[in-house]
Amino acid sequence: MTALKIGLKVDTFLQGICLIILFIGLVTQCYDGDENLMMYAFVALGAVQILSACIFSLTLDDSKRRRHLMYSMMYFALFPIVLSIGHSLAFKIGELFEMGYVFSYRFIGLYWVGVPIFLGLKYFRFTIRDMTKVNTLHRSFWDI
Repeated sequence: MTALKIGLKVDTFLQGICLIILFIGLVTQCYDGDENLMMYAFVALGAVQILSACIFSLTLDDSKRRRHLMYSMMYFALFPIVLSIGHSLAFKIGELFEMGYVFSYRFIGLYWVGVPIFLGLKYFRFTIRDMTKVNTLHRSFWDI
C-alpha cells in the first residue's frame, strides 16, 4: 500500500509539472509564437502518462489505465489515416466555404492537439482520483 501511495504521488507530481509547463508554453506561444516549450511539455506528459499507465496496469491490473493505453495506441495507429483522409476531406469541405487549406489545417490541428489534451486530462483525473482514494482510506485497529 505504501508503494502505491508513493507511486501515485510521484506520478501526480510529474504530470502536474508537465501540465504547468504546458500551460506556460501555451501562454508564451500566444505572445512570441514559439511553440517549442509546449511541444516538449506535450512529449514529456505523454511519456510520463504512457509509462505510468504501463506500470500501473501491469502491477495493479487496472482496467482504466489499460483502456488509456488502448486509446493512446489507437490515436497513434489512426494518425496516418486521419492525416491523409482527413486532410483531403477537410479540404473538400473547406472549398465549399472558400477556406480549403485553412479548414483542413484546423481539422488536423484539432486532432494533433485536441485529442492528446483530452486523453492527458482524463488520465490526470484518473490519477488524482486514485490518489485521493488511497490517501483517504480509513484503517481500523484490526487492519494494522
